[in-house]
Amino acid sequence: MNTLFSELEKNRVPYGILLDFGMEFTNVPAFNGTITDSTYVDATRLKQIYNTLLSSRIRNVSSGFVTPQQFEQNWQTARNSEHIVLSGV
Repeated sequence: MNTLFSELEKNRVPYGILLDFGMEFTNVPAFNGTITDSTYVDATRLKQIYNTLLSSRIRNVSSGFVTPQQFEQNWQTARNSEHIVLSGV
């Protein structure tokens, strides 16, 4: 994959994330701020979005990303009966 994008000026990619570079676990562009029947997000879909964005990093300037395992562990650790966990980051 790196060979395919070797001629790309990576410093011109906003936020260092290029969806065409990563593995598409879900259709991230569908989540554009407009609520539709197909943009309902549950725990599985949230993980798919996260993994798509994580694999789409074309350069390491996107701070705050953790491994999928750490994401899951953070989410499980933060869970309790008094709080709703919105993310595992």
